[in-house]
Amino acid sequence: MKGEVSSVEYFIIEHDDRLDAAGGAIVFPERMLKGFEHAEQQEIVHIKPGRELVYSSIIERPVLLVSNEMQAIISQYEPEMACKTVVVMDMTKNMQVHFSMMELKEIPCTAPAEVVVEKGRIEQLAIDKRLIGDSSMFKITYYQSALLVVRLDLAENLLRAGLYGLRVRRILLKEGEE
Repeated sequence: MKGEVSSVEYFIIEHDDRLDAAGGAIVFPERMLKGFEHAEQQEIVHIKPGRELVYSSIIERPVLLVSNEMQAIISQYEPEMACKTVVVMDMTKNMQVHFSMMELKEIPCTAPAEVVVEKGRIEQLAIDKRLIGDSSMFKITYYQSALLVVRLDLAENLLRAGLYGLRVRRILLKEGEE
């Protein structure tokens, strides 16, 4: 039914904006920027010279990456989700950190004109809820943004794990035009 608010609670998982955005410090190969299907099974990326990376559990832009700890939790809910390994090399610190690039179910925003934005953040949007199915995690595209959205049970598990650099906030999903 159009305008109906979902009875299941959903949350946006995003990088904590109190920390520096990590993605800008990384050099990604062009194929990764084209999407999951173009990336190799294992990718190696490097920190830009003169830049420092603040390591967190999620890197949102320009490519969505999650830490191995976060991936382990997600795989409990989505065991069939395809993932690729991304090794971030930090030559100045002589270290490497492993992340996962996930193939997320993508759900389009059906009514961009009805999106509710407060203080620069998307708070409510309309989608075709039938596309969610039984997924505990998916990506909603809205113009050039991609929101990582999870069900309440997965959000609670991520919070209990105490993952660093993660922000979890509620979003209202409404049924859009069919």
